[in-house]
Amino acid sequence: MAGEQNTVKTIIFTVLVGFDQKEDIAFLHKICEIFLSAGQPVYFVELVAQLEERIARNRQEARLKAKLSKRDLAFSHQELLTFNEKYRLESHSTELASLFPKVKTMKIDNTELSPEMVSQKIIANFQLE
Repeated sequence: MAGEQNTVKTIIFTVLVGFDQKEDIAFLHKICEIFLSAGQPVYFVELVAQLEERIARNRQEARLKAKLSKRDLAFSHQELLTFNEKYRLESHSTELASLFPKVKTMKIDNTELSPEMVSQKIIANFQLE
């Protein structure tokens, strides 16, 4: 593997972050450093939605097809509620930028937005086209 070139242009992944959990923040720093140390840009997009919308989305057919862990509806519903109560799942206004000064960040409330609308906001905000 040494000397091989990465042929992937971009990598997108999602994580659930407890902003009050030091290990979650440390994990994000570790992931960032992998890319930043290779001279690659890193972008964080924090997606937030009202709890009622998150519950509704958790039951959508497309989500159930894509995410095996969501197919046990009772467990998934309870996990969503438990995590929502137990952890702070939304950053404070400038928290991401201050925790990750080398990372471009944005927050989007996507409660009323389609995935296409969200992607357009991201592209425009980070001037990716």
